[in-house]
Amino acid sequence: MAYSNKKGLTKIYAAIIVTIIIVASVVGVVYWQMTTPSQSTDEPLVLGISMHTLGTSWHTALLEYLEWFAEDLGMETIVTNAEYDPALQIQQVDYLISSGIDGLVWVASDTEAAAGVATRCKEAGVPNVEFNEDCNTPDIDLTITVGYQRIASLMTKAMVAEMAEQHGEVSGVVFEIYGGLETPFTALMHAGFDEIMSQYPDVTVVSYDVNWDDATCQQKTSEMIDAHGKPVAIFGGGSGPLANAALAALKAADMAYTVGDPNHVILVGDCTADFLATMEEGYGDIGYTEVEQYYAALPVYYCWQMMKNGVDSVKAELPPVGSDLYPENIPDDLVALSQERYGVNPLEGIQWWPAAMSEYCGHLRISMAGSLITIDGTIKGVTADEIGVVAYNDPSLYANQAKLMEANGFGGF
Repeated sequence: MAYSNKKGLTKIYAAIIVTIIIVASVVGVVYWQMTTPSQSTDEPLVLGISMHTLGTSWHTALLEYLEWFAEDLGMETIVTNAEYDPALQIQQVDYLISSGIDGLVWVASDTEAAAGVATRCKEAGVPNVEFNEDCNTPDIDLTITVGYQRIASLMTKAMVAEMAEQHGEVSGVVFEIYGGLETPFTALMHAGFDEIMSQYPDVTVVSYDVNWDDATCQQKTSEMIDAHGKPVAIFGGGSGPLANAALAALKAADMAYTVGDPNHVILVGDCTADFLATMEEGYGDIGYTEVEQYYAALPVYYCWQMMKNGVDSVKAELPPVGSDLYPENIPDDLVALSQERYGVNPLEGIQWWPAAMSEYCGHLRISMAGSLITIDGTIKGVTADEIGVVAYNDPSLYANQAKLMEANGFGGF
Protein backbone atom coordinates (compact mmCIF):
# COMPACT_ATOMS: atom_id res chain seq x y z
CA MET A 1 0.00 0.00 0.00
CA ALA A 2 1.95 3.01 -1.19
CA TYR A 3 1.01 6.31 0.33
CA SER A 4 2.43 9.66 1.23
CA ASN A 5 1.81 12.24 3.89
CA LYS A 6 2.21 16.01 3.72
CA LYS A 7 3.17 17.56 7.07
CA GLY A 8 4.13 21.17 7.64
CA LEU A 9 3.80 21.87 3.90
CA THR A 10 6.55 19.32 3.16
CA LYS A 11 6.13 16.41 0.76
CA ILE A 12 6.89 13.45 2.97
CA TYR A 13 7.13 11.11 0.03
CA ALA A 14 10.22 12.94 -1.18
CA ALA A 15 13.31 10.82 -1.55
CA ILE A 16 15.04 12.49 1.40
CA ILE A 17 12.56 10.99 3.84
CA VAL A 18 13.52 7.65 5.31
CA THR A 19 10.75 5.11 4.76
CA ILE A 20 9.92 2.29 7.08
CA ILE A 21 8.54 -0.81 5.43
CA ILE A 22 6.12 -2.68 7.63
CA VAL A 23 3.72 -5.49 7.06
CA ALA A 24 0.26 -4.78 8.44
CA SER A 25 -1.47 -8.03 9.25
CA VAL A 26 -4.90 -6.44 9.11
CA VAL A 27 -4.28 -4.93 5.69
CA GLY A 28 -2.39 -7.94 4.42
CA VAL A 29 -0.07 -5.98 2.12
CA VAL A 30 3.31 -4.32 2.35
CA TYR A 31 3.21 -0.53 2.46
CA TRP A 32 5.56 2.39 3.08
CA GLN A 33 4.79 4.38 6.20
CA MET A 34 5.90 7.98 6.50
CA THR A 35 5.20 10.48 9.25
CA THR A 36 1.56 10.57 10.28
CA PRO A 37 0.09 13.91 11.41
CA SER A 38 -0.76 14.15 15.08
CA GLN A 39 -4.33 15.04 15.91
CA SER A 40 -5.37 17.74 18.37
CA THR A 41 -7.65 20.74 18.36
CA ASP A 42 -4.58 22.91 17.68
CA GLU A 43 -3.45 20.90 14.68
CA PRO A 44 -4.50 21.64 11.10
CA LEU A 45 -7.22 19.53 9.56
CA VAL A 46 -5.92 16.42 7.81
CA LEU A 47 -7.31 15.49 4.41
CA GLY A 48 -7.01 11.97 3.05
CA ILE A 49 -6.62 11.69 -0.72
CA SER A 50 -7.35 8.27 -2.21
CA MET A 51 -6.36 8.09 -5.88
CA HIS A 52 -7.42 5.28 -8.17
CA THR A 53 -4.18 5.56 -10.17
CA LEU A 54 -1.18 7.79 -10.77
CA GLY A 55 -0.43 6.09 -14.04
CA THR A 56 -0.37 9.13 -16.34
CA SER A 57 0.85 12.71 -16.24
CA TRP A 58 -2.80 13.81 -16.14
CA HIS A 59 -3.33 11.93 -12.86
CA THR A 60 -0.02 13.19 -11.46
CA ALA A 61 -1.04 16.75 -12.25
CA LEU A 62 -4.48 16.20 -10.73
CA LEU A 63 -2.85 15.07 -7.48
CA GLU A 64 -0.64 18.15 -7.48
CA TYR A 65 -3.71 20.38 -7.83
CA LEU A 66 -5.39 18.51 -4.95
CA GLU A 67 -2.39 18.93 -2.66
CA TRP A 68 -1.85 22.55 -3.63
CA PHE A 69 -5.43 23.58 -2.90
CA ALA A 70 -5.50 21.62 0.36
CA GLU A 71 -2.31 23.46 1.33
CA ASP A 72 -3.92 26.78 0.38
CA LEU A 73 -6.77 25.98 2.79
CA GLY A 74 -4.32 25.20 5.59
CA MET A 75 -4.75 21.44 5.55
CA GLU A 76 -2.26 18.60 5.69
CA THR A 77 -2.65 15.63 3.37
CA ILE A 78 -2.09 11.88 3.32
CA VAL A 79 -2.16 10.32 -0.15
CA THR A 80 -2.75 6.73 -1.22
CA ASN A 81 -2.74 5.15 -4.68
CA ALA A 82 -4.98 2.10 -5.23
CA GLU A 83 -3.61 1.28 -8.69
CA TYR A 84 -7.13 0.38 -9.91
CA ASP A 85 -7.56 -2.24 -7.16
CA PRO A 86 -10.84 -1.61 -5.28
CA ALA A 87 -10.02 -4.07 -2.49
CA LEU A 88 -6.69 -2.34 -1.94
CA GLN A 89 -8.39 1.06 -2.02
CA ILE A 90 -10.77 0.03 0.77
CA GLN A 91 -7.83 -1.28 2.82
CA GLN A 92 -5.95 1.97 2.29
CA VAL A 93 -8.95 4.02 3.37
CA ASP A 94 -9.26 1.88 6.51
CA TYR A 95 -5.68 2.90 7.26
CA LEU A 96 -6.38 6.57 6.53
CA ILE A 97 -9.36 6.54 8.89
CA SER A 98 -7.34 4.82 11.62
CA SER A 99 -4.65 7.47 11.12
CA GLY A 100 -7.16 10.14 12.09
CA ILE A 101 -8.02 11.94 8.85
CA ASP A 102 -10.77 14.54 9.18
CA GLY A 103 -12.13 14.06 5.65
CA LEU A 104 -11.51 12.15 2.43
CA VAL A 105 -11.53 13.06 -1.24
CA TRP A 106 -11.25 10.07 -3.52
CA VAL A 107 -11.58 8.69 -7.03
CA ALA A 108 -13.37 5.34 -7.26
CA SER A 109 -11.18 2.57 -8.65
CA ASP A 110 -14.39 0.74 -9.63
CA THR A 111 -17.96 2.03 -9.82
CA GLU A 112 -19.31 -0.96 -7.88
CA ALA A 113 -16.55 -2.70 -5.95
CA ALA A 114 -15.09 0.50 -4.45
CA ALA A 115 -18.38 1.47 -2.78
CA GLY A 116 -16.96 0.22 0.51
CA VAL A 117 -14.74 3.32 0.65
CA ALA A 118 -17.77 5.54 1.20
CA THR A 119 -19.34 3.04 3.61
CA ARG A 120 -16.19 2.97 5.77
CA CYS A 121 -16.21 6.79 5.90
CA LYS A 122 -19.91 6.93 6.74
CA GLU A 123 -19.46 4.44 9.59
CA ALA A 124 -16.52 6.43 10.95
CA GLY A 125 -18.23 9.80 10.63
CA VAL A 126 -15.62 11.03 8.14
CA PRO A 127 -16.95 13.28 5.34
CA ASN A 128 -16.16 11.88 1.89
CA VAL A 129 -16.31 13.63 -1.47
CA GLU A 130 -15.80 11.48 -4.57
CA PHE A 131 -14.75 12.96 -7.89
CA ASN A 132 -13.81 12.23 -11.52
CA GLU A 133 -15.59 8.87 -11.59
CA ASP A 134 -18.88 8.05 -9.86
CA CYS A 135 -19.71 5.15 -7.58
CA ASN A 136 -22.98 3.37 -7.02
CA THR A 137 -23.62 3.95 -3.32
CA PRO A 138 -25.73 6.33 -1.20
CA ASP A 139 -22.89 6.62 1.35
CA ILE A 140 -21.02 9.24 -0.70
CA ASP A 141 -21.61 12.71 0.72
CA LEU A 142 -21.03 14.48 -2.61
CA THR A 143 -19.65 13.62 -6.05
CA ILE A 144 -17.95 16.12 -8.38
CA THR A 145 -17.86 15.00 -11.99
CA VAL A 146 -18.22 16.36 -15.52
CA GLY A 147 -21.36 16.27 -17.67
CA TYR A 148 -19.72 14.35 -20.49
CA GLN A 149 -22.87 13.73 -22.52
CA ARG A 150 -23.77 17.41 -22.39
CA ILE A 151 -20.23 18.43 -23.37
CA ALA A 152 -20.25 16.05 -26.33
CA SER A 153 -23.59 17.34 -27.55
CA LEU A 154 -22.30 20.93 -27.42
CA MET A 155 -19.07 19.96 -29.20
CA THR A 156 -21.14 18.24 -31.87
CA LYS A 157 -23.41 21.27 -32.26
CA ALA A 158 -20.31 23.41 -32.77
CA MET A 159 -18.94 20.90 -35.30
CA VAL A 160 -22.24 20.91 -37.22
CA ALA A 161 -22.19 24.71 -37.30
CA GLU A 162 -18.67 24.58 -38.78
CA MET A 163 -19.87 22.08 -41.39
CA ALA A 164 -22.72 24.41 -42.39
CA GLU A 165 -20.34 27.39 -42.52
CA GLN A 166 -17.75 25.60 -44.63
CA HIS A 167 -20.03 23.69 -47.02
CA GLY A 168 -23.33 25.58 -46.95
CA GLU A 169 -25.14 22.47 -45.74
CA VAL A 170 -24.88 19.68 -43.19
CA SER A 171 -24.21 16.55 -45.22
CA GLY A 172 -21.49 14.09 -46.14
CA VAL A 173 -19.51 11.55 -44.13
CA VAL A 174 -18.46 12.13 -40.51
CA PHE A 175 -16.04 9.78 -38.74
CA GLU A 176 -16.46 9.20 -35.00
CA ILE A 177 -13.49 7.67 -33.21
CA TYR A 178 -13.57 6.50 -29.61
CA GLY A 179 -11.28 4.63 -27.29
CA GLY A 180 -13.75 2.06 -26.04
CA LEU A 181 -17.45 2.21 -25.19
CA GLU A 182 -16.85 0.06 -22.12
CA THR A 183 -15.36 3.18 -20.51
CA PRO A 184 -18.30 5.04 -18.87
CA PHE A 185 -17.30 8.56 -19.92
CA THR A 186 -16.64 7.40 -23.49
CA ALA A 187 -20.12 5.92 -23.67
CA LEU A 188 -21.55 9.23 -22.45
CA MET A 189 -19.53 11.19 -25.03
CA HIS A 190 -20.81 8.85 -27.75
CA ALA A 191 -24.40 9.36 -26.55
CA GLY A 192 -24.02 13.15 -26.69
CA PHE A 193 -22.56 12.97 -30.19
CA ASP A 194 -25.33 10.64 -31.37
CA GLU A 195 -28.02 12.84 -29.80
CA ILE A 196 -27.11 15.67 -32.18
CA MET A 197 -26.04 13.76 -35.29
CA SER A 198 -29.28 11.76 -35.33
CA GLN A 199 -30.99 15.03 -36.25
CA TYR A 200 -29.15 15.21 -39.60
CA PRO A 201 -30.33 12.47 -41.99
CA ASP A 202 -28.07 13.68 -44.81
CA VAL A 203 -24.97 12.87 -42.76
CA THR A 204 -23.47 9.38 -42.85
CA VAL A 205 -21.82 8.66 -39.50
CA VAL A 206 -19.05 6.06 -39.46
CA SER A 207 -18.10 5.12 -35.88
CA TYR A 208 -15.19 2.88 -34.94
CA ASP A 209 -13.52 1.70 -31.74
CA VAL A 210 -9.72 2.02 -31.74
CA ASN A 211 -9.09 0.57 -28.27
CA TRP A 212 -7.17 3.65 -27.08
CA ASP A 213 -4.31 2.88 -29.47
CA ASP A 214 -2.77 5.46 -31.82
CA ALA A 215 -1.58 2.92 -34.39
CA THR A 216 -4.99 1.24 -34.47
CA CYS A 217 -6.67 4.61 -34.86
CA GLN A 218 -4.48 5.61 -37.78
CA GLN A 219 -4.95 2.24 -39.48
CA LYS A 220 -8.72 2.16 -39.02
CA THR A 221 -9.08 5.77 -40.16
CA SER A 222 -7.13 4.89 -43.32
CA GLU A 223 -9.46 1.94 -43.87
CA MET A 224 -12.51 4.18 -43.42
CA ILE A 225 -11.08 6.66 -45.94
CA ASP A 226 -10.60 3.83 -48.42
CA ALA A 227 -14.18 2.68 -47.84
CA HIS A 228 -16.02 6.01 -47.61
CA GLY A 229 -13.73 8.67 -49.09
CA LYS A 230 -12.66 11.88 -47.44
CA PRO A 231 -14.86 12.82 -44.45
CA VAL A 232 -16.13 16.34 -43.89
CA ALA A 233 -15.35 16.03 -40.18
CA ILE A 234 -13.75 13.71 -37.63
CA PHE A 235 -15.10 13.70 -34.08
CA GLY A 236 -12.61 12.55 -31.47
CA GLY A 237 -14.08 14.16 -28.36
CA GLY A 238 -13.37 12.04 -25.29
CA SER A 239 -10.68 10.09 -27.11
CA GLY A 240 -7.61 11.73 -25.62
CA PRO A 241 -4.85 12.22 -28.21
CA LEU A 242 -6.43 9.88 -30.78
CA ALA A 243 -7.64 12.73 -33.00
CA ASN A 244 -3.99 13.31 -33.88
CA ALA A 245 -3.69 9.70 -35.06
CA ALA A 246 -6.70 10.27 -37.31
CA LEU A 247 -4.98 13.39 -38.64
CA ALA A 248 -1.93 11.26 -39.46
CA ALA A 249 -4.19 9.07 -41.63
CA LEU A 250 -5.46 12.18 -43.42
CA LYS A 251 -1.89 13.33 -44.04
CA ALA A 252 -0.94 9.91 -45.41
CA ALA A 253 -3.84 10.16 -47.84
CA ASP A 254 -2.93 13.75 -48.85
CA MET A 255 -6.22 14.96 -47.37
CA ALA A 256 -4.92 17.20 -44.57
CA TYR A 257 -5.55 20.92 -45.09
CA THR A 258 -5.46 23.74 -42.57
CA VAL A 259 -8.44 25.70 -41.28
CA GLY A 260 -9.73 28.11 -43.92
CA ASP A 261 -8.88 25.90 -46.88
CA PRO A 262 -12.09 24.71 -48.61
CA ASN A 263 -10.71 21.14 -48.49
CA HIS A 264 -10.13 21.24 -44.73
CA VAL A 265 -11.51 18.29 -42.72
CA ILE A 266 -13.00 19.60 -39.45
CA LEU A 267 -11.18 17.94 -36.55
CA VAL A 268 -12.57 17.69 -33.01
CA GLY A 269 -10.43 16.43 -30.12
CA ASP A 270 -9.47 16.83 -26.46
CA CYS A 271 -7.37 19.31 -24.50
CA THR A 272 -4.15 17.34 -24.62
CA ALA A 273 -0.88 19.13 -25.24
CA ASP A 274 -0.60 17.26 -28.54
CA PHE A 275 -4.00 18.41 -29.76
CA LEU A 276 -3.31 22.00 -28.72
CA ALA A 277 -0.20 21.78 -30.91
CA THR A 278 -2.41 20.49 -33.74
CA MET A 279 -4.64 23.53 -33.29
CA GLU A 280 -1.60 25.79 -33.35
CA GLU A 281 -0.58 24.20 -36.67
CA GLY A 282 -4.05 24.98 -38.04
CA TYR A 283 -5.42 21.45 -38.36
CA GLY A 284 -7.58 21.24 -35.22
CA ASP A 285 -10.89 23.05 -34.89
CA ILE A 286 -12.63 22.22 -31.59
CA GLY A 287 -11.44 20.67 -28.34
CA TYR A 288 -12.72 20.46 -24.82
CA THR A 289 -11.29 20.55 -21.33
CA GLU A 290 -12.74 18.98 -18.21
CA VAL A 291 -11.20 21.89 -16.27
CA GLU A 292 -8.90 19.58 -14.32
CA GLN A 293 -7.97 22.29 -11.83
CA TYR A 294 -11.56 22.44 -10.56
CA TYR A 295 -11.71 18.65 -10.45
CA ALA A 296 -9.31 19.22 -7.55
CA ALA A 297 -10.52 22.50 -6.08
CA LEU A 298 -14.24 21.73 -5.79
CA PRO A 299 -13.95 18.38 -3.96
CA VAL A 300 -11.22 19.70 -1.65
CA TYR A 301 -13.22 22.83 -0.90
CA TYR A 302 -16.50 21.06 -0.17
CA CYS A 303 -14.80 18.40 1.94
CA TRP A 304 -13.07 21.19 3.90
CA GLN A 305 -16.43 22.86 4.45
CA MET A 306 -17.94 19.56 5.61
CA MET A 307 -15.10 19.04 8.09
CA LYS A 308 -15.73 22.48 9.60
CA ASN A 309 -19.51 22.85 9.35
CA GLY A 310 -20.91 19.35 9.00
CA VAL A 311 -22.10 17.40 5.97
CA ASP A 312 -25.78 18.27 6.28
CA SER A 313 -25.09 22.00 6.64
CA VAL A 314 -22.95 22.08 3.49
CA LYS A 315 -25.43 20.05 1.43
CA ALA A 316 -28.27 22.33 2.55
CA GLU A 317 -26.43 25.32 1.07
CA LEU A 318 -26.13 23.74 -2.40
CA PRO A 319 -28.64 24.61 -5.12
CA PRO A 320 -31.53 22.12 -5.40
CA VAL A 321 -31.42 19.09 -7.64
CA GLY A 322 -32.45 20.06 -11.17
CA SER A 323 -30.78 23.48 -11.03
CA ASP A 324 -27.21 24.63 -11.73
CA LEU A 325 -24.29 25.62 -9.54
CA TYR A 326 -22.42 28.85 -10.34
CA PRO A 327 -19.49 30.59 -8.60
CA GLU A 328 -21.91 32.90 -6.79
CA ASN A 329 -23.46 29.87 -5.08
CA ILE A 330 -20.13 29.06 -3.40
CA PRO A 331 -19.53 30.84 -0.05
CA ASP A 332 -15.90 31.65 -0.88
CA ASP A 333 -14.04 32.93 -3.92
CA LEU A 334 -12.01 29.88 -4.94
CA VAL A 335 -9.68 31.91 -7.15
CA ALA A 336 -8.85 34.19 -4.23
CA LEU A 337 -8.19 31.19 -1.97
CA SER A 338 -5.83 29.61 -4.52
CA GLN A 339 -2.17 30.60 -4.42
CA GLU A 340 0.02 31.23 -7.44
CA ARG A 341 2.27 28.35 -8.48
CA TYR A 342 5.08 28.70 -11.02
CA GLY A 343 3.75 32.08 -12.08
CA VAL A 344 0.17 30.85 -12.51
CA ASN A 345 -2.93 30.80 -10.34
CA PRO A 346 -4.29 27.38 -11.39
CA LEU A 347 -7.91 28.43 -10.86
CA GLU A 348 -7.84 31.75 -12.68
CA GLY A 349 -9.42 32.40 -16.06
CA ILE A 350 -11.21 29.12 -16.78
CA GLN A 351 -14.98 28.47 -16.76
CA TRP A 352 -16.38 25.28 -15.18
CA TRP A 353 -20.02 26.34 -14.91
CA PRO A 354 -22.98 25.89 -15.28
CA ALA A 355 -22.62 22.73 -13.17
CA ALA A 356 -25.77 20.62 -13.05
CA MET A 357 -27.08 19.46 -9.67
CA SER A 358 -28.49 15.93 -9.69
CA GLU A 359 -28.95 12.86 -7.54
CA TYR A 360 -27.29 9.57 -8.40
CA CYS A 361 -27.62 6.30 -6.47
CA GLY A 362 -28.88 8.18 -3.44
CA HIS A 363 -26.15 10.85 -3.27
CA LEU A 364 -25.78 14.41 -4.55
CA ARG A 365 -23.75 14.99 -7.70
CA ILE A 366 -22.31 18.17 -9.24
CA SER A 367 -21.54 17.82 -12.96
CA MET A 368 -19.24 20.57 -14.21
CA ALA A 369 -19.68 21.95 -17.71
CA GLY A 370 -16.03 22.17 -18.71
CA SER A 371 -14.99 24.51 -21.53
CA LEU A 372 -14.62 24.24 -25.29
CA ILE A 373 -11.40 25.22 -27.06
CA THR A 374 -10.96 26.81 -30.48
CA ILE A 375 -8.12 28.51 -32.32
CA ASP A 376 -9.32 32.06 -31.65
CA GLY A 377 -11.57 31.62 -28.61
CA THR A 378 -14.82 32.06 -30.55
CA ILE A 379 -17.28 29.37 -31.54
CA LYS A 380 -20.42 28.82 -33.59
CA GLY A 381 -23.49 26.86 -32.67
CA VAL A 382 -23.34 27.27 -28.88
CA THR A 383 -23.61 30.22 -26.50
CA ALA A 384 -21.60 31.46 -23.52
CA ASP A 385 -24.57 30.61 -21.30
CA GLU A 386 -24.15 26.95 -22.24
CA ILE A 387 -20.39 26.52 -21.84
CA GLY A 388 -17.16 28.48 -21.67
CA VAL A 389 -14.93 28.92 -24.72
CA VAL A 390 -11.17 29.62 -24.64
CA ALA A 391 -8.42 29.91 -27.22
CA TYR A 392 -5.95 27.03 -27.56
CA ASN A 393 -3.05 29.20 -26.30
CA ASP A 394 -4.86 30.53 -23.21
CA PRO A 395 -2.60 30.04 -20.14
CA SER A 396 -5.61 28.97 -18.05
CA LEU A 397 -5.83 25.63 -19.88
CA TYR A 398 -4.43 22.68 -17.98
CA ALA A 399 -2.10 21.57 -20.79
CA ASN A 400 -0.67 25.08 -21.11
CA GLN A 401 -0.27 25.39 -17.35
CA ALA A 402 1.54 22.07 -17.33
CA LYS A 403 3.98 23.23 -20.02
CA LEU A 404 4.58 26.53 -18.19
CA MET A 405 5.19 24.74 -14.90
CA GLU A 406 7.52 22.25 -16.53
CA ALA A 407 9.47 25.08 -18.16
CA ASN A 408 9.91 26.61 -14.70
CA GLY A 409 11.35 23.49 -13.15
CA PHE A 410 8.34 21.43 -12.07
CA GLY A 411 8.94 17.85 -13.19
CA GLY A 412 5.54 16.28 -12.46
CA PHE A 413 4.22 16.52 -16.01
